[in-house]
Amino acid sequence: MLEVIGYPDKFSVAPGEEISFHVDAPDGTAYSADLVRLIHGDVAPEGPGFKIEEVSSVEPLELRGRRQVTDAGSYVVADRAGEVLDGPVTLSARVWLTAPGGRRQVVLGSMHGAASADGALTGVELAIEVDGDVSFSVGDADGRVASVRTGELVEPNVWHLLAGVHDPSDGTLRILQRRIATSTNGSHGPSRSPLGAEREVVREISTGVVAHVPADWPVLAGAGIAQLTGGGLLRPAGRYGSLPGTMELPITRDNLNGKIEAPAVHGMALGADDLAALTSEVDERGLTLWWDFADGISVDASSMRVTDRAARERHGWLVNAPNRAVTGSAWNGDSVVYTAKPDHYAAVHFHDDDLDDCRWDVAAVLTVPLGLRSGAYALRLRVPETGAYDHVPFFVRPPRDRATSRVAVVMPTATYMAYANFVGPIDYPLAQVSAAKVPHIEPEDTYLAEHRELGLSVYDGHNDGSGVSISSRLRPILSMRPEYRYWITSTWAFNSDLYLTDWLEHLGHDYDVLTDEDVHSEGADLLARYATVLTGSHPEYSTRRMLDAYETYQARGGHFIYFGANGFYWVTNYHPDDLSLIEVRKGEAAVRAWNCLPGEVHNAFDGLQGGTWRHRGRNSTHLTGLSFTGFTFDSSTYYRRLPDSYGPCAWIFSGIRGDTFGDYGLLGGGAAGLELDRADVALGTPRRAYVLATSEGFTDQAMPVNEDVLNIARGIFGGDQNPDVRSDLVYYDTESGGSVFSTGSIAWLGALSHDSYDNDVSRITRNVLERQLERSSIRAPRGVGNEADVSKPSRPWLRASVLDHRTCHVPADELWERIGDFGDYDWLTIIDHVELVGDDLRRLSISNGTTVVERLLDRTDRSYTYRIDESVLPFSDYVSTLAVEPGADPRVSVVTWTAEYVPTEPEADPATVIVDNFRSGLAQL
Repeated sequence: MLEVIGYPDKFSVAPGEEISFHVDAPDGTAYSADLVRLIHGDVAPEGPGFKIEEVSSVEPLELRGRRQVTDAGSYVVADRAGEVLDGPVTLSARVWLTAPGGRRQVVLGSMHGAASADGALTGVELAIEVDGDVSFSVGDADGRVASVRTGELVEPNVWHLLAGVHDPSDGTLRILQRRIATSTNGSHGPSRSPLGAEREVVREISTGVVAHVPADWPVLAGAGIAQLTGGGLLRPAGRYGSLPGTMELPITRDNLNGKIEAPAVHGMALGADDLAALTSEVDERGLTLWWDFADGISVDASSMRVTDRAARERHGWLVNAPNRAVTGSAWNGDSVVYTAKPDHYAAVHFHDDDLDDCRWDVAAVLTVPLGLRSGAYALRLRVPETGAYDHVPFFVRPPRDRATSRVAVVMPTATYMAYANFVGPIDYPLAQVSAAKVPHIEPEDTYLAEHRELGLSVYDGHNDGSGVSISSRLRPILSMRPEYRYWITSTWAFNSDLYLTDWLEHLGHDYDVLTDEDVHSEGADLLARYATVLTGSHPEYSTRRMLDAYETYQARGGHFIYFGANGFYWVTNYHPDDLSLIEVRKGEAAVRAWNCLPGEVHNAFDGLQGGTWRHRGRNSTHLTGLSFTGFTFDSSTYYRRLPDSYGPCAWIFSGIRGDTFGDYGLLGGGAAGLELDRADVALGTPRRAYVLATSEGFTDQAMPVNEDVLNIARGIFGGDQNPDVRSDLVYYDTESGGSVFSTGSIAWLGALSHDSYDNDVSRITRNVLERQLERSSIRAPRGVGNEADVSKPSRPWLRASVLDHRTCHVPADELWERIGDFGDYDWLTIIDHVELVGDDLRRLSISNGTTVVERLLDRTDRSYTYRIDESVLPFSDYVSTLAVEPGADPRVSVVTWTAEYVPTEPEADPATVIVDNFRSGLAQL
């Protein structure tokens, strides 16, 4: 059992702002909370290991634990509405149950034990019983309860009208259960009634019990009342912005799985004929409550407010985000767009495991220090007595009015929310088949399996079998923790993205961290502050506003590196009033864990079609040049260079020896793996794109994506058979002067740290990043980001890099023989004289009268690397490499000249002088 866990109230926070933390721990347990910077989260022994930095400028807190209550399960509630159930009353609703039987489920009512002396139930309640039939119960002030039941099983996935009548004048209880079969719901085999035949059961008993419902009790649909208080507070903010005031929620019981339509209360005892008319419409005589779930959905189906069409206007509020914009009893398949026929979508789908917010009390509040470096952080919770601990991650963005670096890393937090708390090895029936091995199970996985109240991922199914389409971040996301190892591979999403921050830290590159929420909210104007924007390993879930921001950024000349695969794939929506919720409706042809029900692929949060962006005409190729093509979880593999890598893009491979690279890494043992993207002009890859390399060596476990499989036949599956199942490495310049580099593999980042970060994948990545920085007109921010700070590494905050390349129409060996002598610079006209001191030191006399001293550091067959020890130029730590590589045509070679250095006078960056020297020298070849 995890002894202490928590969650923040936001993912992204700027210096000077507050962030709150909600923590669950045993009552009275002593624990501490301190701030740490997260650098590398993978604990695998073959990698760099777990890396954090303590932020000593933030004083630790000593706290005492308290147990928090999480009341999962969705419902609609009207506060203090018990008066509508007073006197003669009829409760009715149309229901479409997904899992009748096995446990009790409440449809409508208000019933609890608080009003009687001995805690016995009082109130009125219409419910589905454990046996799958319908009951109607009333309880009086003395705790006496009377019930009537239909004794007829409610058929799953078929609409039924349910009603209960209480007439206190003669003690009559009447119940109705009527099957409403249509051509679009239910099955109609030989064991079923003919289509259109409405099977009806009516039962009636006489009892002396007169229902008692206090006026200040709430009325609920989709759940019963376990406790009148304790379920947390609803405040008029965010998605509850139109709530007139704060509402205290009950703790619920007997939550319903399925759809409810037109729940209503009549202040009169309707007769049998009157009840039958409720099949298709609501009788407005004596109406005291009628929640019209269709009202307003054509304008805003994301609203948590439910209109009461009765005169008393006891409007309801949806709790724990059930699904709106779902088909109702009138839906006939003629329209699949709920905004066109809202009356056909007059239902809400409730689940007993829905969750929009744990609603825990706040345990600690942190004011983020001014000057704190942007990055990934965590509140570290530690119980000294037992050694239990938790890291609660969040992200410190730069100040809201400026950047503090030229590089932005966008953490794909919508993807973290989509995968939140997915317990694949325990819940997913194909886990072992997908992984091609016994899945790994972490303590967090078993804890989540035991605590389903902490919510599900959009890869899970609800308890009733329907797919999870709404996910919240206001809960402990235990799959988003440093040190957490994912069941199908070593890391996934968050910890894989920390590979990138670790690599940047190791190289001394400063960077700002942004989140999907930041990009969604602030768009291209936020990205425009940066020379280059880097993605995480798996930015799979994207909103339309995020796509617009990236497209605009690229169109304005921004540079972009896509470090993943299966990115920008699912149509995703944040709630328009609350960034703590996302919605993803999965349908059509795509690799998916579940399908939307017929007619329900349009999002409630924006009214537009869900599914994939590819099917909305905005395939990932528009941003990355690549399209999702396959997946493999047994092992990763390597890349082989293609002819394009030896032409104008040869600078990307400066320092790379051999035709293959990337046969190593923390994610499956290679840089190409897990999920894969390919270049394909037919799917939108720009014709100007260079395909630099492609993967080889996948096994038959590698599978193509569903949307590319139009027919089933032997030979089209398996990475050893299907040529489309591959990862491509792509680079292209944009028409506006920017550039795009895409790796086409989730496993790429896992290879960066191999061999102490000295490897081909790291070198390629560094070549591209530093070329983009050199090309960008956006310079380093002044006066920010380089103050002395305990949270900032001591190495320089900016490392400059320049490079140039030329293609020469001579074989590589012949060219290297001409320029490869460290003691001979006669091919470079600015050098008047070279004095070689020993084998590894040369003193250059420059034509302008200055002297440069250079020391040889490394030599290979066709390259050498040297350091400048003395120069008049304002830099330090200057290291340069001159290399010649064979072209695709053996008669052609490519020469590259690169340099890395730290400017000692940022306002007098020597980059221009260095580049001019490179270009003049190479031009003479």
